[in-house]
Amino acid sequence: MKQEYPKKEKVYVVATHHCCFRVGEPSEIIGVKMGQSGEKSKPRLVYEVEYSDGVRDEICVSEIGMNYQLLTFTDVKSGKFNSEQ
Repeated sequence: MKQEYPKKEKVYVVATHHCCFRVGEPSEIIGVKMGQSGEKSKPRLVYEVEYSDGVRDEICVSEIGMNYQLLTFTDVKSGKFNSEQ
């Protein structure tokens, strides 16, 4: 029996909290790495993201579900996601 896998889609993240950078604007996840917000802060796992205009940012994985929401390309295309909490 052949196992069926879901179609591959790009994954996006959108800020849902009004204090976040570019709230309500989806950005494509282009990588995952360990990052630091400052010299004295501890390294944390972050998503590397890119907005449609080429601006890049890093979003802490631990913020997903609190201040950010993960989306598929289908979600972005349909516009069916929370732009603010």
